[in-house]
Amino acid sequence: RSRDRSKERQRSRDRSRERQRSRDDRSKERQRSRDRSKERQRSRDDRSKERQRKNKDEDDDDIMEVVVVQRKDKEKEPEPEPEKEPEQEKSALELVEEGDLETYDKTKGVGKQFLRPVTGFFCRACKKLLPTETESINHIKSKIHWDACVQSSKTQKRGAGAVTGGEPAAKKTAK
Repeated sequence: RSRDRSKERQRSRDRSRERQRSRDDRSKERQRSRDRSKERQRSRDDRSKERQRKNKDEDDDDIMEVVVVQRKDKEKEPEPEPEKEPEQEKSALELVEEGDLETYDKTKGVGKQFLRPVTGFFCRACKKLLPTETESINHIKSKIHWDACVQSSKTQKRGAGAVTGGEPAAKKTAK
């Protein structure tokens, strides 16, 4: 009987060891699976970063060089200007009548804030460089620019948390 008990205990220990080895094997397999998953994620992240880097490089090719002619800083104190003639002529751009974003009118301009004087003007709404003031005036009166300003206005409202209803797009009116 003692031999039978001894054998039984031995078999029990063997089964216990076998279960432990099985648990260890499963644990190792789970760890290998987690490691493979992490490696796949790292690979996806690396590819994503490479695509972003490539896209940034491509975006940088759009404008090779932009020379800023004048920049107005709001924080900077205005420097005393040298004495000028009593009558200063307004630029043609300042004389353009201001339109609205409700209806398009080709005789009025909208979105002057999107123009920035450089060696010419760069419209941030349309992402277009305009070499002369005359072209800038024609541009801010164009339907394409008006549409871009409307789109920008809607985007800014959504970003600020304002709710834009399902309003119909503004109609083109010729004047």
